[in-house]
Amino acid sequence: MLKSLFGRFARRRSTGPSSAESASMRRWSKEESAAGKASPEAKNPPVPSSAESTPMRRWAEEELAAELASLESNPNAPLTKEVAYRVTDYMVQHYLPADAERTQAQWQEARKRLHARVDESIAEHQANPDAKPAWQKENEAREARDAQLRAPYRMSRDEFMTRIMPALCRFPFMPAPSQVHPLDASNLWRASFPITADSTWPEKYEARDAKDALIGRGYNTALEVCSNLRANYELLRKAKAAGFAEVRVLTGRCKCFERLGGQDVSIADALAAFDDGSATVPLLPPAESACARLESPRVCHVNLFPLETPREGDDPEFAAWLKEHLRVKR
Repeated sequence: MLKSLFGRFARRRSTGPSSAESASMRRWSKEESAAGKASPEAKNPPVPSSAESTPMRRWAEEELAAELASLESNPNAPLTKEVAYRVTDYMVQHYLPADAERTQAQWQEARKRLHARVDESIAEHQANPDAKPAWQKENEAREARDAQLRAPYRMSRDEFMTRIMPALCRFPFMPAPSQVHPLDASNLWRASFPITADSTWPEKYEARDAKDALIGRGYNTALEVCSNLRANYELLRKAKAAGFAEVRVLTGRCKCFERLGGQDVSIADALAAFDDGSATVPLLPPAESACARLESPRVCHVNLFPLETPREGDDPEFAAWLKEHLRVKR
């Protein structure tokens, strides 16, 4: 219930405090938390005239835990307005970053807008009980996209040879494509096949034998980079088919790609980088790097994370704020 309602209310900027609003804030003390449990009004007191400068009251960890336990104590209870109001209050207190500064007046104004959305949603359901609410349709669409991303991508040998091998041969430790033995290229295709719980035993044995052959020929680094290139290419293809437009580049603790980590790149540009070196973004992972030119090269791993595309009716400013605050940067 909590996740569904959060998905319903997090779609627009009007559902939360404005990103342009700011003031100092503080957490509730234990004494205030204990007093806040006495009544809903204590948690969200009426706004006095001084609320324009009064920091927004944030719930203590104990109060957050108590409210969540109370909401989850009876999952089969009907979703009344009062319960939905409590859920929205909990969601804001739980998910709003601690350094997001708001005044009490700003929070109360945002709370009114949130509760108005609750009233609207419940009224829609009462008017047409059999129709799926908008948030449920959005959640189902999101689940369908996630399923597309989880589904395996069956790369053919021809696609591997025309997309992955030329990209791999741009790395300084690799020879030109024409100088790679056809058997080595075939083994790279087989060994880089992603092994999952659903993989068949023949696929597992084939990948293992190909990997052993490559290691024996000194292709250790080539296999690691090839597997990373293939995984990112396949994810880009699946993300594009699922309707995503951008991905975030995650580089972990790698110093070579430090400037690249956390950057958002177009999926179309990232795919174009596999065709030639004139794309606006580098290969992921990049072919030119300090770690690739070492005597014993060890290229850092690069992961990609698809980013939600704002939909019709979304507030662009709020969508940008969400992407900045709720996504992992590295």
